[in-house]
Amino acid sequence: MEKPYRPKFLDKEIIEQRREKLKQQYTSLEKGVYMGGKIREFERQGVLNLVSMRLPTDFIIMLEEYAQIKYTSSFRPQHIITTPNLNVNMGFSLFPNHLKDKDAQRVSLYTKDVLSSEELGLDFGMCTKVENIDGYWFDFRNHAMDQDMYNIFLVTFIKQKMLQVTFNCLIQEQLDWKPVVLQMFETIEPIKEEYR
Repeated sequence: MEKPYRPKFLDKEIIEQRREKLKQQYTSLEKGVYMGGKIREFERQGVLNLVSMRLPTDFIIMLEEYAQIKYTSSFRPQHIITTPNLNVNMGFSLFPNHLKDKDAQRVSLYTKDVLSSEELGLDFGMCTKVENIDGYWFDFRNHAMDQDMYNIFLVTFIKQKMLQVTFNCLIQEQLDWKPVVLQMFETIEPIKEEYR
């Protein structure tokens, strides 16, 4: 028996409707987030023996040989996690508690000014407070090798120590990642013993 003719555009519409339904259903770190054609899961993990936060379960620690290539400066983040294909990265740096300025907003604005003066052509967003923690973030776009990158930079103080969190992904993934990263920032809290 011959199969009835179905225009290909109907199949594409059905697939797109399924994707949209999954995007609407999976929007939180607790249930998972649908992005890049799959449901990404998150779990609370310890970072630098100072904080814990919800992070993607498929992220891995970036090998030092890759970190040296991706972050050529010796001031690269102390702890870097990444997707297996290295396209999405999150870095963490901890600074000692003897810093004089412990105002997260002021430090964030100062960092933004330094970046804009050192590298021309960066397109910056506003400095914005993270609701659940004493932290401020800003985002910017820059050009890296052969493509544009989207970056988010967070400054917060935990137990009198300054924590900087950096995030970057390909510019075409910005719309997927930005709301997820901002949710992740909201989950930052001082570390508990079970995450050490």
